[in-house]
Amino acid sequence: MARYRLIDEHRTPWSIKEMCRVLEVSRSGFYAWKNRVESTRSLETRRLDVAIERIYQTSEKCSGSLQEGFYKMNNAAGLLPLPHYSF
Repeated sequence: MARYRLIDEHRTPWSIKEMCRVLEVSRSGFYAWKNRVESTRSLETRRLDVAIERIYQTSEKCSGSLQEGFYKMNNAAGLLPLPHYSF
């Protein structure tokens, strides 16, 4: 949740209690969010974001056809093709 992330990123200058009050969220909700284990889907999304950014930077910031280019970039990066796309 964006509000919880904002609180977490700015907890040094302001107190958590004060930010929760201003942003109208409960402290217990913030701490529940903070202690929650990251989902498998979220971990996979972050991993793919890093891989896509690396491919984009190494390809001189060019992108091409999704079906052909993404497949080739995935193979070049050692990633498996996404199962819901057929090439």
